[in-house]
Amino acid sequence: MLLENGGNLLVLAGTEARDSTVGSGGAANGSYRSNGLGGHIETGMRFTDGNWNLTPYASLTGVHR
Repeated sequence: MLLENGGNLLVLAGTEARDSTVGSGGAANGSYRSNGLGGHIETGMRFTDGNWNLTPYASLTGVHR
């Protein structure tokens, strides 16, 4: 999303559900279910002067399982 002051903002979010089964062909077998939640936010500002531009930005990403 472009902001009124010329900056930009990006926000992403997602979920995950995973079922897994593990087997060795012997006595060790098992299964589990895992759920996850993640997000990412990024912001920056573009500066231009003639033939060059500079876009510094900051981002933060997190995952919880």
